[in-house]
Amino acid sequence: MFKTVCANEERRIVMKARAAEILTREQAIALLTKGNVQAFNRRIARARKVKRGFRLDLFRADLTGAKLCGVDLRAVDLTHAIFSHADMRKANLKGATLVSARLTGSNLKGANLTGANLFEADLCDAQMQGARLRRSNLFRTAMVGANLECADLQNVGLSEARLWDVSLSGANLDGASLGGVRLVDSSLLSWVGPIWMEGMVLPAGFKIPKGSQRPPAP
Repeated sequence: MFKTVCANEERRIVMKARAAEILTREQAIALLTKGNVQAFNRRIARARKVKRGFRLDLFRADLTGAKLCGVDLRAVDLTHAIFSHADMRKANLKGATLVSARLTGSNLKGANLTGANLFEADLCDAQMQGARLRRSNLFRTAMVGANLECADLQNVGLSEARLWDVSLSGANLDGASLGGVRLVDSSLLSWVGPIWMEGMVLPAGFKIPKGSQRPPAP
């Protein structure tokens, strides 16, 4: 009987200790708001190790202007989250849910957004040079004025995306889904204006309508 009680107490202590290591939403937002990326990355790594399948919920979190260079937000639920003008250079957002998220004017240079869900997200004026977006969902995403130079957009879903005044020099769009998108008044690409296309890799069979390519700046 005594041994059973001791064993139960030991299990309770272990479970309590493990629960304390799970990163809560409040703790995560506090660390990210302060720009304490190293501490956040350590905590979320520990939480993933302690709890199999751990997924952080940052629904509607407001991280406007936060300093998040190199942050690890893999597979995090960021639905309706606000990252306007945040510094997210080299952030790891692989597999993250960013449905209707606001990333207006954010710095996502070199960020990893592979497989991320950006349905109806706002990426207007975002700096995304060299970002990896392979297999991501950009359906109905607003990207007006965004810079996607040398970005990896292979096999992305860009249907009905708004790409007015976007820079795509050197971007790789091989295998991308461009249904419903228009270049100026073309029937190929919707809500799209002139875009930088120098050095772009486009899906097989995709043709650029005459007059839709903007000349490079002097």
